[in-house]
Amino acid sequence: MDDELYGKRRDDSKITFLGYVLIVVQAIWVAVRWTSLKVLDISLWLILSFTENQRAVRPTIRVTFSKDQRAAIARSQRYKCMYCGVRLTSDNLQIDHMDPVSRGGSNDDGNLQALCRRCNIRKGNHTDDEFRERYWDLIGGVKRPPPQTIPQSYFDEIMRSTDAHEGVQEANRNRHATPKQRVERALPIPLLAWPVVFLLIGAYMFESFAVQVTMFGIVFGIAFAAGLWFRARHIGIFEE
Repeated sequence: MDDELYGKRRDDSKITFLGYVLIVVQAIWVAVRWTSLKVLDISLWLILSFTENQRAVRPTIRVTFSKDQRAAIARSQRYKCMYCGVRLTSDNLQIDHMDPVSRGGSNDDGNLQALCRRCNIRKGNHTDDEFRERYWDLIGGVKRPPPQTIPQSYFDEIMRSTDAHEGVQEANRNRHATPKQRVERALPIPLLAWPVVFLLIGAYMFESFAVQVTMFGIVFGIAFAAGLWFRARHIGIFEE
């Protein structure tokens, strides 16, 4: 590498030039384009970052766990999320570090816990103690799954509670509504729309059977809304 062209090196493994990170691994220089973040040497898949007159950051390493490890951790918690108590399945089970790796946490079993996808997102980069302190009234300080499942909608409502104006809170509730809340809010639409449609059809096309047609519309609307509700429940939307 030409030092006159790329400037003085900061250490033996990485330098920066015009904001681009250049990292040498086993004497192979790897350059990254800022526009695409594409590694030019495909044999070295590293997650790199763009810097502006700063020292190059270390590549991000994603921790993976075997199927047996995930099952053992979930089994120790009786297949319940540590925070909300929802039943863990292969679709929503995620392994979380109580003390995040980015903040010095280890991969030891004592630092691992099983969470549902939504609670893992809620916790983010907080430690377990920080998260429990913030939502003490909801999940307490005992590090075990709650005896009764905490509804996801209620958990989200507590997280969104602020001192903001009621209009701002309502906008945030609508924007961050859970899938279950969206389904429940949409149910009145078919309940009201179908009877009105059949009432108009009966009034203009079947005047003598307007009442019967309207009753059919009411029954059809109820059946349609019930079908939407049972379908959402069957595919697991209410548990998200």
